[in-house]
Amino acid sequence: MKKAASINQKITKLQKELEKVQDDCNHEQKQIKMNKRGDAMWTCENCEKRLTYPSSIEMEEWMNK
Repeated sequence: MKKAASINQKITKLQKELEKVQDDCNHEQKQIKMNKRGDAMWTCENCEKRLTYPSSIEMEEWMNK
């Protein structure tokens, strides 16, 4: 198997493993985090799954911390 194909196969396997961890997580602890594009979202602290967009009030409170 070519090296690039082997790496892509490993990435796919790890992505599926991450999805399973995130699906099984109950997302008890979350925080607002920015992504690379500058979008803020509630993110699970345990599994790092992006959950929902914060409300304008939540964003204002987060920005004033």
